[in-house]
Amino acid sequence: SVLDKPANPNSMFAYDNALRGPQRILMEGHHDSAEGLNLNVSRNVHNTMISTKWQLGNPQASNWELSLQMQGFSDVISASYSSLSRWQLMYQKTFTSGGLIVAQMMAQPQMMAMGGPAGSFFGLLQYPWVTGGCSAVQYVKTQQVAFSHMQRVLRGLHVGAQMTYDVNTKGTSMSYAFHSQSSDRAMTWGGEVKPESGEWKLACTKADWGNDVEVCAQLEYTEKRNGLISLMSLGLKRNLIGGGHMQAVLSGFSKVRAAFEFPFGGDRVGFNQVNFGYNLQYDIASGGLKQGVTITY
Repeated sequence: SVLDKPANPNSMFAYDNALRGPQRILMEGHHDSAEGLNLNVSRNVHNTMISTKWQLGNPQASNWELSLQMQGFSDVISASYSSLSRWQLMYQKTFTSGGLIVAQMMAQPQMMAMGGPAGSFFGLLQYPWVTGGCSAVQYVKTQQVAFSHMQRVLRGLHVGAQMTYDVNTKGTSMSYAFHSQSSDRAMTWGGEVKPESGEWKLACTKADWGNDVEVCAQLEYTEKRNGLISLMSLGLKRNLIGGGHMQAVLSGFSKVRAAFEFPFGGDRVGFNQVNFGYNLQYDIASGGLKQGVTITY
């Protein structure tokens, strides 16, 4: 029955969720665009998905990747190999209580031969041990260990704190975040402040459900090459008829990003549907332009 299924870990509001919405609209972090021509082909066989990726562009970055993902009732196992001699293994498990465990390992023998790091490991343990709250422990090999807790204090309002231990400097730092959402879920506010470094970030998102449009404005005081500077970013995302979407972002009044994605063909993903994507990034100061095309079948 539905009640017997594991709880969705995304329904547990962790510290990292405070600015997840603005990051998605502003295409930050893992939402960054890919350059060159990218071809993705995937097929599902029962509970197993086999996919291949070809990235053609910069001769040094061009590569081919093969990945295998097996999904059970409450866990996911995936493994991938890249022609850049990079191996990756990931395991994820959810619990009926909403808990989540993630372990990810990556090794690149070529980097080891050059005296680089032997590999990386990422671990995450997330558990809602109190009503309306969620605690998490994150570990990144040779980098940091982070402990965080996010708590709902009022309906639609979450506040949290995170303590980070830097393995290299042996230093500890604190950061604090909040997330507020209106009763109709159309407007959200999110922010984070790091007292030790003086950095802070404040973002607001607004959704127009009738027109399938989301807009975001973000103001931050962050560390760059020339020290702490203020940056303002504006973003827009619109869903298109047929399942596609388009995004446009002005980042710090210095970079323009745009992305377009549209499926065509049949209505079954992984069988008869082809997805076409195009993205670009323009640096206003230098005039540099990066473009990418992604075709997924």
